[in-house]
Amino acid sequence: MLAHAPDFLRVDSGLPLTMDMIDAYLEDLQKKGRQAETIRAYRKSLCHLYESLPEQKIIRKESLPDLKDFMRRRGYTAGTINVGISAANGFLHYYDRRDLQLIEYDRQKNYKAPRMTRSEYLHLLRTAKALDDMRAYLLVKLFVTTDLPIHSLPGVTAQAVSDGLIPAPAKKGVKPLRIPQGLREEFLTYTKENGIASGPVFRKRNGEAIDRKMVDLYIRQLCEKAGIDPAKGNPRCLKRLYQSTRSEIESQINLEALVAQLQNTMLDNEQRQIGWSKGGSLDLERNGGIFAR
Repeated sequence: MLAHAPDFLRVDSGLPLTMDMIDAYLEDLQKKGRQAETIRAYRKSLCHLYESLPEQKIIRKESLPDLKDFMRRRGYTAGTINVGISAANGFLHYYDRRDLQLIEYDRQKNYKAPRMTRSEYLHLLRTAKALDDMRAYLLVKLFVTTDLPIHSLPGVTAQAVSDGLIPAPAKKGVKPLRIPQGLREEFLTYTKENGIASGPVFRKRNGEAIDRKMVDLYIRQLCEKAGIDPAKGNPRCLKRLYQSTRSEIESQINLEALVAQLQNTMLDNEQRQIGWSKGGSLDLERNGGIFAR
């Protein structure tokens, strides 16, 4: 339900901003079940908005573009600025002032999201082990060693771990994902230690699968503890590391040499089985030979 701004708040096509209004909006978000971390981020963003406004503290059409400039001057990243604009847009929607929103905010067509390096990934795993946080360890490792879409995470069940295969979504031509053997063994240890005999491995207290926000939270918190840019703490960045690693490996493969190697291996196996001098099934001397008298 929108909180319609009363007439006395509609000043010269603007909206006067008070801290009480910010508190009311954030309280509404809390009632709707928004994560505490999101509410903290929105509070910080709306305080930036308040600080960026002129003395009368009235939000006008140019106020959100000014907020972008205000945050840029303070050295905030494009992602953090987008969060700030998103918070301001949500606040204005709550007070029924969509006319003051900045909808086309920084899409950053030329912005390149931060990339996690292999060394940072390994440091994350070491940090998770040092903290004895096997859940975060497995989440990070899962997205870097498989091409699992985030929406398929509930498919990582005790049965899938037992089988070593994560079921594919109901799409034609999509195959199940194989869990690397080393990771599968770690999953088996985790499910055994946590008494997970069925259902999703990554679960809430009520047994339901964790959602996307919780996944982001776990990975981001691990990044913070490891001293790695929290902007890299999400499945999307981890999957990019998987994809870039795979592309690098594929680019180094000499297909002709690989075919020759596989052919030589096949011929060597056949030679061991039935080679003339290896005593195989065609050892003519032992079997009398086809010309034996």
